[in-house]
Amino acid sequence: MSVEQSTIGLIIPCYNNSDTITRCLDSVRSAKEDLACQILCICINDNSTDQTLTIISQYKNDGVVDVIISNPTNLGVSSCRNLGILQCRETDWICFLDADDVLTHTFPTIEKYLDSPSSQIIGSHFCNDGKSTKKIIHHLPYSKKLNQSDCVDYLQKYLTQPNRYSLFTSCWARLYKPKTILNENIILFNENMNTAEDADFSFRVLLQDPQCLYVRDAFYRNYVS
Repeated sequence: MSVEQSTIGLIIPCYNNSDTITRCLDSVRSAKEDLACQILCICINDNSTDQTLTIISQYKNDGVVDVIISNPTNLGVSSCRNLGILQCRETDWICFLDADDVLTHTFPTIEKYLDSPSSQIIGSHFCNDGKSTKKIIHHLPYSKKLNQSDCVDYLQKYLTQPNRYSLFTSCWARLYKPKTILNENIILFNENMNTAEDADFSFRVLLQDPQCLYVRDAFYRNYVS
């Protein structure tokens, strides 16, 4: 399949994000303009009480957002992500984007890796922690294909120093193959967890298929609140 025929399902859970959703969706607009592949942008409005739904509806009218799901009650971020996953059965990749974060201008470099046989493509990311806007989190010293043995070694280090070895503790700044998640053993976020649901999801994806590709490109910017 050519890059032009590939589709990335981009899942954005939203809850009272009227202060940040504009910068988030502006970054999606830029990515759509610069990418040769297609982005299916799915926003899940989790019963917001501010102007979030109005804003994402405007971006849908502009063609930036493709699908809006509006929850009648507040279900939580895991439920929202799961609803988004179920919309991505026909996409080639799944990418999670938080409504207060952005895709960087280098996100289109991900196209170089879309033909990878790996179940995950994991990138570096910028961390806006209130002190610096240029801090980059690199998980490994170089880009690398990770096999099962590599993942086991890394997770053993994570168990002793979890704050240092964080390659698999988040679900953003990476792409997942839907066929790994949406198979007969469907993998969804645990909706009963209030913390560490990202890590739980990532670990279960690894158990399904531990073949990963780490690329040392920072294509995501995380804003630490």
